[in-house]
Amino acid sequence: MKYKDMIRELPEPEGKDTWSVHRKNFRNEMLGSNDWNKFRTWPTVQATIYSGTRTPNVHAQIELCKGSAWCDTALSFTDYNNGTVIHQAYSLWLYEKVTGRSLDENDRYLEFGGGYGEMARLVYLVSTPLSYLVYDLPEVAVLQQWYFDTHIGTQNGPIATSDMEVAKSYENPTILASICAISEAPPETKVEFLEGCPAESLLLRYQPMWDKFNNKALFTEFAEANYHNVHQEFAPEFNNHSYLIAWDRK
Repeated sequence: MKYKDMIRELPEPEGKDTWSVHRKNFRNEMLGSNDWNKFRTWPTVQATIYSGTRTPNVHAQIELCKGSAWCDTALSFTDYNNGTVIHQAYSLWLYEKVTGRSLDENDRYLEFGGGYGEMARLVYLVSTPLSYLVYDLPEVAVLQQWYFDTHIGTQNGPIATSDMEVAKSYENPTILASICAISEAPPETKVEFLEGCPAESLLLRYQPMWDKFNNKALFTEFAEANYHNVHQEFAPEFNNHSYLIAWDRK
């Protein structure tokens, strides 16, 4: 399996921080499994990038999304017990509701931390965008690329990378999206990505504080300095998460 070879070629994580430990566990689970279609059952996936039925209010989000392509088209192909996909659909619906613009085949997506690839799958169910690039940790990016190739598989399908320079060279993204992941990145990585990857609009769901770092201050300051329109509201599925949506770049 070429994806296992890709994992073996990666240098092993050496740190002792939380995400270095997760990366080591991801690596072991990916190499030890003979059926990656069961990846949602892997302990590290369940602990980090798959909500399953653990998160509340998913049915309320479905009710809000009804009548939109994100619910009526994308979610019709979905396990309604999969909290992850419902959160992603709600996020895309909210972006369109707030900005007043529809995401379509003319969009170029840049996603920071794509989970296992669910947002990309939803996007490709609704339309085929011009392009879609995900930046993530090395082991997670391999899982994403397998998921994209297996479950999306178009010639113009999404690409996953762990190379910041590749993300920076991605030209003219119309939307930079991140659902939680950018909250948990080191402060210098957040700044480098936001400043190095200018996009026409932002869709962020984030924890206002993470590891004593004030995400709300950073994201708000960046958005207000770079966009004419900035909208913030609490995320209904998590009491301690917020959405920031910004558009019309200065």
